[in-house]
Amino acid sequence: MVGRLVKGRFLVFNEITDLKKMKPADVVLGIDLGGTEIKFSLFSLPSMELLKSWKKLTMDCGDAEAEPEFARTIRDEVYGIKKHQNYCLQKIGLAAPGLPDKNNQFIEFMPGRLHGLEKLQWSGFFDLGIDVKVVNDGQAALLAEIWKGAAVGSKNAVMMSIGTGVGGAIFSDGRLLKGQIGRAGHLGHVSIDYRGKQDICNTPGSIEDAVGQATLYERSYNRFSDFHSLSLGLKSGDPAAQLIWENMLTSLAANVVSIINIIDPEVFILGGGIVRSNETLVSELQPWINKFEWRPANHSVPIVKASLGPDAGSYGAAYSAINPSVL
Repeated sequence: MVGRLVKGRFLVFNEITDLKKMKPADVVLGIDLGGTEIKFSLFSLPSMELLKSWKKLTMDCGDAEAEPEFARTIRDEVYGIKKHQNYCLQKIGLAAPGLPDKNNQFIEFMPGRLHGLEKLQWSGFFDLGIDVKVVNDGQAALLAEIWKGAAVGSKNAVMMSIGTGVGGAIFSDGRLLKGQIGRAGHLGHVSIDYRGKQDICNTPGSIEDAVGQATLYERSYNRFSDFHSLSLGLKSGDPAAQLIWENMLTSLAANVVSIINIIDPEVFILGGGIVRSNETLVSELQPWINKFEWRPANHSVPIVKASLGPDAGSYGAAYSAINPSVL
């Protein structure tokens, strides 16, 4: 008998030949392009088992290069997967900030950063004959939570991400709500005070300016520079931190119940840096929700924390590639 020892098992000749003839696994790649890092997640098809996740630095060069460095980085990683002997790359999804075009082929509007991202046709850029689905990063995070996270199986869900600013996305009757130009779901630019100053999108007294980290230093009279320092102040019993926190909770609760009245979701998900830095946010927010929420027939909407963390964008990008009907 002709054969050899492989991983403790003696294989006969026919089995060795069969191993050599094994086909590479079909895979889908999810990419999340952020301002600091690019995250990648690779899943097998059709099981959608996670094979591996990794990340690279974004390297936003700050000028309008014909081929930005972050795009070259992504292309190198995609080509690496394409050439890998164990993988057969079938689909690609890419999440990025900004407004995607109506056909989810590129980011149509993203001023101010990630220069070169606007109008970059990713399918043609890779030139692999693979259609690339492009989604907003907030939308991708919500899709991920519906697929594998806090809102599994939901047909109607809202996600609000609170970090430097406030982002979000809406899933309505089994599809992302995008609107006429893809602007739907920008939950941070909802007014809670018409007398307030205008935010970066011209909204007066927006929820982004009321709870986002970008304005925390200003609205705390230079006491707290970020959510971490605010959290430390809360733990030490600092009265100023307590006042700032209560104002944030009240504003956020008023905004959440307003969105609930408009969208009528099954679940409302909160994510972002503020959720990760303060474990009690949802429990402390709930009494204000109880006070403000309209509850016909005693129906209330669960307020839950996002569960997938920094991997949500790449997960959601992959999900959009295999389920384009949700876009």
